[in-house]
Formats: sequence, C-alpha cells, structure tokens
Amino acid sequence: MKKIGFVGLGDMGMGMARNILRAGFDIKGYDLREDRRANFKAANGTLATSTADTADGVDVLFIMVMSGDHVDAVISDVIDRLAPGATVFITATIGPWYVKRQAETLEARGIHVVDMPVSGGRFGANDGVLSLMASGDKAVIDSHMDVLSAIGDPNKIYFVGGRVGDGQTVKSCIQAFQGTSYEGLFEAMVLAEKAGLDLEMFASVLNESIIGSAITRNTTRKIIDRHFVDTGSNIATMKKDISISVELGKKLGVPLYATTVSREMFQVGLNMMPDGDNWSIVKLLEAQAGIERED
Repeated sequence: MKKIGFVGLGDMGMGMARNILRAGFDIKGYDLREDRRANFKAANGTLATSTADTADGVDVLFIMVMSGDHVDAVISDVIDRLAPGATVFITATIGPWYVKRQAETLEARGIHVVDMPVSGGRFGANDGVLSLMASGDKAVIDSHMDVLSAIGDPNKIYFVGGRVGDGQTVKSCIQAFQGTSYEGLFEAMVLAEKAGLDLEMFASVLNESIIGSAITRNTTRKIIDRHFVDTGSNIATMKKDISISVELGKKLGVPLYATTVSREMFQVGLNMMPDGDNWSIVKLLEAQAGIERED
C-alpha cells in the first residue's frame, strides 16, 4: 500500500485527507494550526511532527495550502526529505509560474510533480467528489489513480495537459468566469429585490432559464435564506483565486475588464466582511441600493 503525506489540513485539505484515510491508505498529515492537527488526529490519521516529517518515506505528497508563497515554503521544508521517484501533487490554487518553478527544482532531483488544482469546495472535499485538473506526466498521473479516486469523482478527474502549469491555468480561466458570474448574479438579485419582485419567483425563473446552473441555484438559495457564513466558500479564497486570474491576464497581455472589476468587488467584501462567504457581498450592493435588511 502506498504511503501518503499531506500538508495543509484546512477546509479542503481535511476532507481530502480523511477520504484518503478511509480508502485504506497509510497517510500522515501536518498543518501549522494546532486545532487542525488535533482534528486530523481525532480522525485516526497519523500526525507528522513537522512539515518536513510528512515527506519522510512517502510515495506521494499532497500540498493543499493557501498561496504560492506557502507552496514555496512547504517545498523548501520537504525537498531534502523526499526520495527520488516520489510524486508531489500540488492541489492548491496558485499561479502557474509557482508550479513551473518548483517542478524544475524537484524534477532535477528525480521527484515527479503533478499540477492538480481542484474544484468543488469544502463539501466536495468532504464527500470525495472533487473535480481534479491534473497536468504533467500522464503516466505518473495514471499510476496514482487509486489515490486520486479517493478524493475526486472518477468522472471528473481531468488530464488537462502534459505541461506542469496547465492545471493552474485551466483553474485560473474558470475562476475568471466564476468571479464575473457572481458579480452579475448579485447585481441581478439586488435589482429584482429593489424592483419589488418576489425573490423566490425570480430565482425559479432565472434557474430554469438558459443561464441556470449549479452556481445560480446554489447562490440564489444562499441569498434568499441569508446564509452568509460557514458555507464553505469564504470571500478570502475567491478573492485570492480571482487575483491569480487577473495576474495571469497581465502576464499574457490579455485584458480582463469584468474579471478585474469582480476582483475589486471581492476585495471590498473581504475588507468589510472578512468572515463572510461569497454570497454575503450581496449585502454591500443592497446597502448601496438603499435596501434595508436585518440578517
């Protein structure tokens, strides 16, 4: 049985690590936060003593942290402890430039790197049905499908390219669309509310229209129910992700007008409601429209 290391036991990482554990793999994990380490230990996971310790003797190391700088720090800690032939899965959503640079360093030591951001949120991670966007050596990816099937929907494990960094690029393009979709939906809901429409009716029509989707169904429900905290989609994460999209656009010389505006909207939301989830931004638009609400 493969030995797995896992760094980053937050909202996403904890669910992923638990599902790897449930699938019967020998897994040890670590997080800088004591409460997360305690949660992992309570789930019967083997607790590593440090970030570096997660890499000792493992066949596969997952890195699920918040930013590219965090990935750099993790790799700096583990690089001398990983054995040649081991595989590092970078599942955090970061800029492709981070992944490409680290792949060069690790592959020079005979360590495989798979760039594999994920999608599906906390609940997808908990249920083991994430979408996986994997890029790199396909033979290496295929050799670890047993582990990947523990965290992702087998029908949504996508091989998106042979170049490390393609996975992050796919995710950045998706996040650009997702961020602008949120902005348009928030504005539509506030416009309907200000016009005196019944929001249940409006949401039903919208969700059955040509633009209806999982995003519109989930978001309209959260807004109507005023469910703005602890739904697994914090503003900080979306703001971070969409900022990567904007930065990628700059590097490639692609103007991203709506994406940039959406990034600023999420920045304001983060400033005003740092503990809020994405849909809580609608409260800012309601206030600007003169709609008084008590949540």
